[in-house]
Amino acid sequence: MKKNAGKAGKIIIFVIIAILLVGAIGLVIRFTNNGNSVFYVEVGDETYSKEGEYVLQTGENRFDTWYIYSDGSGNLHGGYSLSVVADEDNDFWFTVDGADEKLSLVEDLSKGFDIVKDKTGFTINYDGSSIEDILSRIYDGKEIVLDDGIDFNSTFVKLVITSGDGKNSVEIGLYLDVHVTGIELDKEGIIF
Repeated sequence: MKKNAGKAGKIIIFVIIAILLVGAIGLVIRFTNNGNSVFYVEVGDETYSKEGEYVLQTGENRFDTWYIYSDGSGNLHGGYSLSVVADEDNDFWFTVDGADEKLSLVEDLSKGFDIVKDKTGFTINYDGSSIEDILSRIYDGKEIVLDDGIDFNSTFVKLVITSGDGKNSVEIGLYLDVHVTGIELDKEGIIF
């Protein structure tokens, strides 16, 4: 009986050690992103690792890309790629010199923004332009007319920043910090 009790104790200890070992391996994989680097983007005080939203401020908006490698180092930079795409949740129709267009059908929206890229990030210089102004730059100065009912308080484009190895990407929806430039009153509609 003592012999069987000793054998059962060893089996229980072996099972507990195996469970602890599997748990430890799982934690290592979880916190090292399966041995891959962790990629994230910083804008001001905000950090984005998957997705988020940002209000594009008038002036320079600096976006820094960062890596943390599975060995804990973060001093090497793996590069990145950047694309500006339509936010399909807030897609809309507009006209270009009278021809109907849809925002999500525009392949490259980056032409509408003043973007300066470097090795570790990029800067968007925003001058307070309206959506019409941005689209006009994309269409080489042609007249842009937006359809009624567009929600100007929503993101209409997304920055898609992809790590150099292509394994991770961050999507940041952009709001425009648009200011009122004037008010026009219909004099005939005013009743005193």
